[in-house]
Amino acid sequence: MSGFQIIFGWHIFFVFRISYFNYTLFKCRTAYQGITKGKWKIAKRYLREVLYPEWVKQRRIIPLTCNQLWRELWGQAKPTNKMQPILLNDKLQPVSLNPKRLSYLEMGEAEIDETAPILIPLKSKIRLDVNLEQAGYLLLLEKGTSGKLWCLSPSGFAPEWRHSGGRITLPLASSRHRYFKLTGSTGWEEIVAVITRNLPELDWLPKPGEPLLQLQEGHLTGLLDYLKDDRDSQLWRMAYQVTV
Repeated sequence: MSGFQIIFGWHIFFVFRISYFNYTLFKCRTAYQGITKGKWKIAKRYLREVLYPEWVKQRRIIPLTCNQLWRELWGQAKPTNKMQPILLNDKLQPVSLNPKRLSYLEMGEAEIDETAPILIPLKSKIRLDVNLEQAGYLLLLEKGTSGKLWCLSPSGFAPEWRHSGGRITLPLASSRHRYFKLTGSTGWEEIVAVITRNLPELDWLPKPGEPLLQLQEGHLTGLLDYLKDDRDSQLWRMAYQVTV
């Protein structure tokens, strides 16, 4: 390498460093309007309080807990009415979940409260309806009232998890289970559905006949990393309240 190439290389390096520093100062001025003195302190503070935490989060240098990873997945999912629990009676027939809650206006007209939560009594038997918009693989994850996380599909409740679209009811007809039973304590149950066109490249996916998989940090981290590269996936979420 010639001397000219070495000098030119160092020149490019310093130009890049100075440009990045100026960009950082610009961001600092935006973040801390009105401050004109102590630019080095401003830059250090911005790097410490803004850029570094973002960098750590992106690279997951500090491991996140299961709950933090679930909240991240929950935040990426969209609320939907395409997933609904179905309450069953003793004969395993569907029954109405919530009667329409009516609040009467002064003029005597009734208004349906669309924001009322879905309430299901503890120890109830339920099924889950998912109305798929497209063919694909259905990965269904649940956070129970205990805080534990489970993979409902694929599982013994859903031995087949590739579907052609339309309405899917879990447990599937091919499962030995006929319903889910709400045990444990009262609180909120949260469901996240991940629908992918192609088979997800996840090495932890349960196989038919395996016990229900309790999700740990590694499972959720792998899923979140996979979803960064798979832009065609659909993420839905829904929740219902388990009551006394």
